[in-house]
Amino acid sequence: MEAMVRLQRAFPKCRLGQRNEAQSLITAYLFPFAVVALALMVAFWQTGRRERERLLAQLDKSQALTRQLKKDRDAAMQELFRRFSEEGKLNRERSQFQAQLAEYEKYAALTQLALGAAHEIIIRCSEFCRIWNWNCERPRQTSGLKLSNASRVPSGSR
Repeated sequence: MEAMVRLQRAFPKCRLGQRNEAQSLITAYLFPFAVVALALMVAFWQTGRRERERLLAQLDKSQALTRQLKKDRDAAMQELFRRFSEEGKLNRERSQFQAQLAEYEKYAALTQLALGAAHEIIIRCSEFCRIWNWNCERPRQTSGLKLSNASRVPSGSR
């Protein structure tokens, strides 16, 4: 009964029979649209929720991949820095070795020059001894550089 009173208040110009027709028209045409609209709204809400969950999962994967790539990049940068510092150290050592090698080559050249001069002196002395018929023997190699010059030097040259 109360429903009828409400309908009369909602539709005051309509007669009671017309009100029932209006009510049945509303119920017959608008109710299915409301149900369809509600069903579509629920379907879109579920689709949106699924899409949101999928995008959040994809975002989590992307963030995890980004974190891993950053770790890999940092590790590669540290390795690169270590190798550059090691290369610098090796270059300094190489420069030191090259300087030392140049010094050794200089000493080797001086040694060759001294040996060549000593050889020439020995040859000239041998020729001198042969010309003057002195008995000059070549000194034997000893454990050190001690040479007994007194036995080889002729008495006349003292």
